[in-house]
Amino acid sequence: MKMKLKKEKPKIRKMKRVKLKIGLLVISIIAIIFLSSLLISYDQRRSPNQTEFVNNMTFENSTDLFFYYGTTKYPASVQVRNVKPEDSSIVIGLSVDPWYLGFGIIPSGGNFGKRSLILTNTQDRDTKVNFRVYGNISQMVSFSKDNFVLHSSDSITINVFCRTTGTTPEGNYTGEIDIIVKYPKYEFMYNFLNWI
Repeated sequence: MKMKLKKEKPKIRKMKRVKLKIGLLVISIIAIIFLSSLLISYDQRRSPNQTEFVNNMTFENSTDLFFYYGTTKYPASVQVRNVKPEDSSIVIGLSVDPWYLGFGIIPSGGNFGKRSLILTNTQDRDTKVNFRVYGNISQMVSFSKDNFVLHSSDSITINVFCRTTGTTPEGNYTGEIDIIVKYPKYEFMYNFLNWI
């Protein structure tokens, strides 16, 4: 018994190919928009060579195609000094003002100062947290944790370190430390929050 395969009419095959091409084009456009939004990220909105910084803690809101951003900006400074054992008149310490991340005087030669920040997610959704440092203090500042997801209602303590090395010159260093919190505009983006 032989079966005859029914051949599709050329017109129907051509319509299927056109629909497939249109579908691929739409998916490609969506992918390009998504990827370009990720590439034109919040990090590129500020110049790394910025010379003007905030004087007090400042908060800014912004948005792009896929995310809402909340940025808290803190002024930061440190004075690096060569401290000799016989020099007992220098007070070494840091500022505890909540609006200012001042590290006070830190001896050169591999010493550090530490400040702690307590971050609490008061949103009803997960958020992504990143830190950025600007100014001539930026090479000395590091964080105990950076670029992480903070779940709804969770809190975390982040240590902010300002470290000198054996080659750090004496002087005053200033800049700005920004805490950037972002959360997606759309539900489907939460699946990608760990990777962006």
